[in-house]
Amino acid sequence: MNDSLRKNIIFVIFIAAIAWAFYNFLLTEDEKLTSTTSPIESKQIRHTEQILQTNIIDIEEESKLEWGRDPFRYQRKTKTASTNIKPENKLWKLSGIIHNNLSPVAIINKKTVEIGDNIDGAKVLQIEKKVVIIDYNGSKITLRVSKG
Repeated sequence: MNDSLRKNIIFVIFIAAIAWAFYNFLLTEDEKLTSTTSPIESKQIRHTEQILQTNIIDIEEESKLEWGRDPFRYQRKTKTASTNIKPENKLWKLSGIIHNNLSPVAIINKKTVEIGDNIDGAKVLQIEKKVVIIDYNGSKITLRVSKG
């Protein structure tokens, strides 16, 4: 195949691609539906579009509904003392730390705590980026994030 024949083939394909794009650009939505889908599918698509247009959600009405708590907003719980936990069975599991300079938060024994909170008989003294220091009966205990 020589260069001139190759150039002619590429030119013809290029012109055909431009014609196809122009043809598709001029088609209306209904013509596109009927040309690419079966009549039953296009009828189902039109029916779905009608349902979507008639079921408009009223934002004002929806915003008045009670949806529960926002999972992305931390809400401070009231401080509660632990009950009926024997000192020899004490185990604090640090699951995570959310650290910022204003109000760091730690997750200990599946409960969110801040500095000064009590968790299972121990008081939270410090929340650092990688450790939490608690005070239990006068002894300071350093907790690190557990892997499991």
